[in-house]
Amino acid sequence: EIMYYWSTVLRSMNTLYMCSTSGESWRYPSDHLYNFSGFVYVLFVVYISFFSFVVVNSLTSIIIEATMHHATHERSEVIAEELKRKRSYISQFEQLFKKLDDDHSGDISLDELEKHLNDEGMLAFMQSLDIDASDISQFFS
Repeated sequence: EIMYYWSTVLRSMNTLYMCSTSGESWRYPSDHLYNFSGFVYVLFVVYISFFSFVVVNSLTSIIIEATMHHATHERSEVIAEELKRKRSYISQFEQLFKKLDDDHSGDISLDELEKHLNDEGMLAFMQSLDIDASDISQFFS
């Protein structure tokens, strides 16, 4: 039966391929090698071990590299989203400032502020920016 696995170079290559890729359990071909020669058996076991080690390390490195790439890409997306939110926040603050500055002086007086603090639309707009009306009046005290 050793001839079935190891009789020619082509059959030997096929046996090594099948054993390496789990096409066939390597136990059966190795049993015949063990009976034939201990040295050849050890060589075969070293080959299978080396092949398995290479495959496992290759798969592990591919998975780790993909994960790292995904994490880097995700981090870039988070940063871009944060910058976009910041620009939107600044734009909304500019709109709020323009609405509060009735005389277009470039400054907001306490009178202008108090006048708009009674407007429900303005209060809702300020709350959308996470601004509490009581917090704003503290700037003038």
